[in-house]
Amino acid sequence: MPETESEYYFLDNYWVTVVGLLKMDVPWDLISTISDQDMVILMGTVQAFKDYENEQQEREMRRSQMGV
Repeated sequence: MPETESEYYFLDNYWVTVVGLLKMDVPWDLISTISDQDMVILMGTVQAFKDYENEQQEREMRRSQMGV
């Protein structure tokens, strides 16, 4: 059990990252075998792709609304 505030923060941050990756459909088998640093990199990369896809969809919607 964590004894200091920083240990609680680390533990909370770890589980927020794990749950975030699971919500992004990253398999548990992968999550459970990579380092904490790799988890953060993976989460950022997956989020960047999702953001890009959302931006593309928004552009397409604007184009279709403009009749272009």
